[in-house]
Amino acid sequence: MKGIRYVATFGEESKVVDICPVSGSLHQWHLYIDNYYQGQFLMRDGRRTFEYQKAPEWSTGDDIGILVDIFYEVSGEQP
Repeated sequence: MKGIRYVATFGEESKVVDICPVSGSLHQWHLYIDNYYQGQFLMRDGRRTFEYQKAPEWSTGDDIGILVDIFYEVSGEQP
């Protein structure tokens, strides 16, 4: 599957967000914001989760939920 790319607004800043499949893995995807690795989407107990490498200060639980929702919407996977 191809990666997902979109522009997201964080406050007054626009950033390029990439969600890319990990080569050789069916269930692991990486998240990059402005070409910097942020974390990974994993499949755990049949559910898609997201884990930051190091959560940025602006991140909330709602942000993770939004990222997972966008992943499902664009990737075509079912929650």
